[in-house]
Amino acid sequence: MDLTVYPNLVSVPETVAMDAPHFTTRGSISVAASSNQPVVTIRKFFPETWIWDLVSVSQSGAMTINKTIPDSITTWQAGAFCTSPIGFGVSRKTELTAFQPFFVSITMPSSVIRGEVFTLKATVFNYLQSCMMVKVTLADSQQFSAQVCVDCSYTQCLCADESWTFSWTITPLVLGVVKKTVSLTLPNVFVEGSAVASVSVLGDLMGRALKNLASLLAMPYGCGEQNMLLFAPNIFILQYLESTNQLTPQIRSTAETYLISGEDSLQDITSLQT
Repeated sequence: MDLTVYPNLVSVPETVAMDAPHFTTRGSISVAASSNQPVVTIRKFFPETWIWDLVSVSQSGAMTINKTIPDSITTWQAGAFCTSPIGFGVSRKTELTAFQPFFVSITMPSSVIRGEVFTLKATVFNYLQSCMMVKVTLADSQQFSAQVCVDCSYTQCLCADESWTFSWTITPLVLGVVKKTVSLTLPNVFVEGSAVASVSVLGDLMGRALKNLASLLAMPYGCGEQNMLLFAPNIFILQYLESTNQLTPQIRSTAETYLISGEDSLQDITSLQT
């Protein structure tokens, strides 16, 4: 899905020279002087926790670590602690603010299915101290159909510290491809030739247990803790099979029998404790 933003500078209140009106490269807001082609950078590095590293330091206690700032427009708080044979130390917290003067934020659903209709929203933020005439277009694609918003304009003048949201109605037409990369580290000691890796792809959270889900029903017994250990899963299994239209009269009867028996046992235990 390609989204193109065409900003043009206007002299309200002052003009800013900008050869790369689309975006600048991450970590830099300088203007490319040698080329009139815009530099487009896709913001896709959004970790919840940025740095969590264990490093060894010298006797000075100082260490320099080079990291790339994530694409999030936010303030990061950093702290550190150190252990040694003679004690334990905690540093004061410090802050780092990551900021971009001009960028586009696209609101996308976490997942969609083919034929589903959703609203794609693109918000353009202008934190430059000058006004811009922004034109936003959505590239044509064979993978989805797009309808423009009724009575919406896709050209907008954005002045300093202003933003504007553009929207389209999107319908996916084809199936997508999900790529996953997995890295494995073998232990230091293992039998030569015994290393085997297997991959299983399931379309349901309970996929492995679906075929034998009813066999997980069990008769509660024992003390209160043991009883609840078997009692609660019976409820969840019954609810899941019922919500997915897989519950048969026989399974329902078995589950209800186990639940009644477990409830009676809990009441007996409560009576004895009283």
